Amino acid sequence: MSIKETKYRLPEELLANFYSIYSPGVVDSILRTMEVRRKTTLRINTIKASEKNILQEFTENRIKFTKCNWYNEGIVIKEGNERQVSDLNCYSEGEIYLQSLSSMLPALFLELKKGLKVLDMAAAPGSKTTQMAAMLNNEGHILANEVNSIRAERLKYNLSKMGVSCVEVRVGDGRQLGNLYPEEFDRVMLDAPCGGEGIINMRDCSTYNNWRFNTLGKNAKLQRELLKSGRKALKKGGILLYSTCTISAEENEEVIHWFINTYSDMKIKGIYVNLKNCCKGLNSYKGREFHKDLEKTLRVIPSEDMEGFFLCKMVKV
Repeated sequence: MSIKETKYRLPEELLANFYSIYSPGVVDSILRTMEVRRKTTLRINTIKASEKNILQEFTENRIKFTKCNWYNEGIVIKEGNERQVSDLNCYSEGEIYLQSLSSMLPALFLELKKGLKVLDMAAAPGSKTTQMAAMLNNEGHILANEVNSIRAERLKYNLSKMGVSCVEVRVGDGRQLGNLYPEEFDRVMLDAPCGGEGIINMRDCSTYNNWRFNTLGKNAKLQRELLKSGRKALKKGGILLYSTCTISAEENEEVIHWFINTYSDMKIKGIYVNLKNCCKGLNSYKGREFHKDLEKTLRVIPSEDMEGFFLCKMVKV
């Protein structure tokens, strides 16, 4: 599929948003990534397996791979697909977890330590929950919240498969967590529901057919309410990590700009990862100026290996 055809098939307002954020050349590179199948990526589950054993099994099964250069547990499959990986014994035994590289980033900035109490506000299917549990070596407590009961069952299945024992699953509205658990958690992960622009794939029309500009405002309202709840559940001195898999500033910088201007006790902390497809958050958008600290946030530009993502690390002072 050509870039011209991709532009024709995507909603005009979505394309306009892309051009309001990125240069025409960057937009073209984003559109190209939407036309191809991203490489299969995965995370080694250190609760159950060692890197040596996993890489040996890949080699024995003639699966070519490269290690992620910014995260020891991240693996990129060079030749092979998700189905081939899911046929491996290490997959069936829960020793690896199929996960996008972008999705691995948020937990790395939470400064996790053994014994901490962590809240995962929108946890299913469990990619970040199981990653955090592994980083804690099952020594701590994670409350994994999921509003959808069916997705919560999938979360429980993945936790069991991955050998996670430090997680308690709660089914309910994340907007109520702050009232139920005031200042109880050392860390809060909010991988917020969003428009999903960073994961659009032209091979799957369901990833873009339902996109509407007016849904951005509805998403942002929910994101603000979840942030309010997460802040209330966070201890003083604790860290809140906000992330989305979308590109729109309406669900990213605008939400965070509102949040830190509304709550003076929340401060943005700088995050950095050495990746060529990452850039700072926006300081302005469509003629509107944002708080100067928004440049400390991180945007992951969609690429062949990574989905589009936004991350913001905040501390409650």
